[in-house]
Amino acid sequence: PPPHPPPPPTPTTTPRLSSAASDVYKRQPNSKAEPGKTVYLGVSGPQGVFSGHEKIDFSDVKDGLSNTIVVVEASDASAAIWTKPGDFVPDAKDPKKGLGGLWKGGFHGLFGDGSVRFLSEATDGETLRAMFTRGGSDVTPGDEAT
Repeated sequence: PPPHPPPPPTPTTTPRLSSAASDVYKRQPNSKAEPGKTVYLGVSGPQGVFSGHEKIDFSDVKDGLSNTIVVVEASDASAAIWTKPGDFVPDAKDPKKGLGGLWKGGFHGLFGDGSVRFLSEATDGETLRAMFTRGGSDVTPGDEAT
């Protein structure tokens, strides 16, 4: 008979997996996050691309894929366990909260079109809030991200 498949991960096996591969998934040169954590988080919340259990299609991104941030480079304090990634939910009053600190002057964002751009810490909150929404019909200024 064929061998049995291995059992699913349990709380006792997940930490070993997490620490064994953390450098591949988390290590970013400037990150001081604890081993097994990643600073790359999907943007969630009511208008984020990762909004829970709701299926989001490209056509649901009304602001345009090139204007919508899908994944952010969060601060070390916001890092999540890479085998159980958390999401970045932008703070309504301060959308920069939980971002930055790894690079001088800003953070990286992965946009829906696949581009990765460095966003300046000088980017105003309203522009950043617009970039975090998928359906606000708000097009962002092109010079905010480089």
